[in-house]
Amino acid sequence: MKLKFTIIFVLLVLISGCINSLNLLKDVTSDTNETIERPERPPMTHEIIIKDFKFAPNEIHIIPGDSIKWINKDFVPHQMDSLIVETNIIEKSGFETTKIDAEPGNYEYICSIHPYMKGSIIIL
Repeated sequence: MKLKFTIIFVLLVLISGCINSLNLLKDVTSDTNETIERPERPPMTHEIIIKDFKFAPNEIHIIPGDSIKWINKDFVPHQMDSLIVETNIIEKSGFETTKIDAEPGNYEYICSIHPYMKGSIIIL
């Protein structure tokens, strides 16, 4: 009789632990399933000014389908590079427009000619 009681007790403890583990897993995954509020608007073009070896704005929020117009007001050429952006060399007083069709997330970019120049594109 004691053996049956011990086996039942151990099984209940194991089942209880499994249920608690599933609840913890549910809590962790529920955070990753949040939907990000995306503005309801047609795609638009944003401008990033390159001047004094800096990007302005340094961080930009866009939605998929938006474009970025890179305007070089520096006295040297620049070329942007990241997982979602790759421009041609943009000469002094030049510009280039890039359409962004990527998944939501935070994407860092650099000037491949001057890698210390960094910025961020946040896709909502």
